[in-house]
Amino acid sequence: MCAPGIKLETDDLRDDVVNGVEQVRALNRDVGAVLLECTSLPPYAAEVNTKTGLPVFDLTACIEWLHRAVVPKHYQGYI
Repeated sequence: MCAPGIKLETDDLRDDVVNGVEQVRALNRDVGAVLLECTSLPPYAAEVNTKTGLPVFDLTACIEWLHRAVVPKHYQGYI
């Protein structure tokens, strides 16, 4: 996830992301969703959703949506 020799404190980063979202919500209750733009942040999307109740969008989800639009899933039989 990081360049060799760089240590990422994942618990601290997760807490920073969640706290940041909560601070923004405290300033503006109209926030209706969260967009995590950094490629290092998708692992924290579920925690942000759990703590805030907001829908969370991230780069991974956007790539999955794009892929699904370009390569639709083929269904067979009864679903």
